[in-house]
Amino acid sequence: MDTYLLYPAMCSHVGRRRRNNEDAISYAYPDDPGVLAAFGALFLLSDGVGGLAHGEDYSSRAVELLRQVYYRTEATSTPERLARAIQDVNRRLFEQQQGGAATIVAAVFQGDTLTVASAGDSPAFLLNQQRIVRLTVDHVVETDQPGVKKLFRAMGHESGLTVDTITGRIKPGCRLLLCSDGITRYLHDQQLHHLAATAAPADIVTRAVQVAYAGGGVDNISLIMIEVGGVPATRPLLREHVARQEPVLHLPERLPEIAPIDTLPLYQPPVSPSGDDTLMSSPELRSFLRDKTSVDLVNRRKTQETIKLVLDDMPQEVRRTIPMFIQGVLRGLRGKETDIPQDIGEDSSPELVLTNVHGEIRQQLFARMGIVARLRLND
Repeated sequence: MDTYLLYPAMCSHVGRRRRNNEDAISYAYPDDPGVLAAFGALFLLSDGVGGLAHGEDYSSRAVELLRQVYYRTEATSTPERLARAIQDVNRRLFEQQQGGAATIVAAVFQGDTLTVASAGDSPAFLLNQQRIVRLTVDHVVETDQPGVKKLFRAMGHESGLTVDTITGRIKPGCRLLLCSDGITRYLHDQQLHHLAATAAPADIVTRAVQVAYAGGGVDNISLIMIEVGGVPATRPLLREHVARQEPVLHLPERLPEIAPIDTLPLYQPPVSPSGDDTLMSSPELRSFLRDKTSVDLVNRRKTQETIKLVLDDMPQEVRRTIPMFIQGVLRGLRGKETDIPQDIGEDSSPELVLTNVHGEIRQQLFARMGIVARLRLND
């Protein structure tokens, strides 16, 4: 199994509107071929959840802890090791009880195999000159507000965490892109392909940050680009190569105004060679994306539908007391270290409150309303 040289570049920028940068990036690129073969090179991106406390601390602590924990985690496979490490770090963050949360997207390059894990809505894309494919599913759900979505899975929010993983073969020349929603807010998949298909990784990262900044920069802007080289990583060559890498780019806070991405022509890929047997074309990836999207949405909708059925079945005199009861609970907990979302208030509908609160608060509300048994599978 050949281990190819990697060419990474990455940047995390505060953007145009935010005071603090709640995104975080990190990586570990071992210069020992034995370690690289056994554990791989690790790349991490985390986005602190806006509206919750300590977003900046959660994201930076998540990537730094994960960079350490991953290489000490025992497992029989890389996907298992990566998922276990993320779950371990999630538990540590949750035990801090600071009320924050952060997304995570992580990638491991090990020989000719790529493994990606995620929780939240920070995506990963795999691309070559011919095409771009998304490797992750956003763990979000629609809210009562048109166009507004809410995370239902992130690190540090609850003691347990389900982690999505996908793994498959890669070839020299392919590129992986990890990014926060500060990028995808302004660049759709094909525009990312346009930027990322031909230029050098550092130029791609710089250009993408500039485009997102010029487009409005309302959120923090972070991305990691890794290109797989075509040269096998022998011991002396690997150490020299890793020592030369300076992948973290430090761009100025104020960036130049550039032309919008929409003014650029769409990238015209060359004719695709036949017989692609990598992760990009694997049936496992298609099944993963289809099944994960279906399961997450079905579970979420099942919860919402069950809550609605229970509320509709209640006698009117009981139903009328629910908003007052919820208001009392929220009023007593507001300002304390709880996991009540910031946009849930005393005037929110019972359906909205019961669907979006989590942990002990959700359990208390459900228990008082007799919903626990009917929602056990979805809680």
